[in-house]
Amino acid sequence: MTDIPIVNVILVALALLAFLVNLAFGIFIFRRRKILVNKLFALLMFSFCWWNIMEFVVRVADAPHYAQLASRLAFIALSFIPSIAFAFALALDNKTPSRKQAALLIIAPLIFVALDLGGMLVARVMLNKNFDTFMIVTGSAFPYFAAYLTVFLAFVIYRLIKFYEKCENELVKKRMRYLILGTLITSLVVFITDLLSPMLGLGLPPLGSFSTLFLTSLTYYSVRGR
Repeated sequence: MTDIPIVNVILVALALLAFLVNLAFGIFIFRRRKILVNKLFALLMFSFCWWNIMEFVVRVADAPHYAQLASRLAFIALSFIPSIAFAFALALDNKTPSRKQAALLIIAPLIFVALDLGGMLVARVMLNKNFDTFMIVTGSAFPYFAAYLTVFLAFVIYRLIKFYEKCENELVKKRMRYLILGTLITSLVVFITDLLSPMLGLGLPPLGSFSTLFLTSLTYYSVRGR
């Protein structure tokens, strides 16, 4: 077997692994859904699952139109993830979005979903022969989506750090350290491989959906560990 198929097999396995891990942890948290924070985190996990399974379909697709459809469906989840993460970060501090913030959290992802379905985020896909997998060719609205995702992720990280700084409960602070670390790793991978790479034509395979494993695994470890 050559190196190229091996790389693709690894990408397929990572997509499936990420889906299973996020699904399991999402169910674990959802069973404790009486708390708003848990509801939002479970919803975030299930959004990751949607993203993961669409990436899996892209990896195993044997025709461009299947990969293109799955890529566009993946961006539906990606459009809502910032809003869910934003609400989760506020809920950690026992806060809820204001009316203006709530409107933004609903309207912004819907706009990008419309742009996505119109082919303005993913214009088409092309086969990357170095990795033997399909990759997106960005549409005209992709830079705006990249800015939207980056700003929201930066705000979420800022809110997590602020909550950590003022938290006095040592157990909660320990969990927050793992959550912040996982969020930073996942955000960095998303920024480089899912946003910068397609815009600049670097040819790196998108690893953002796989990198949710860091966020999920570190958070699970902090919850289960004592």
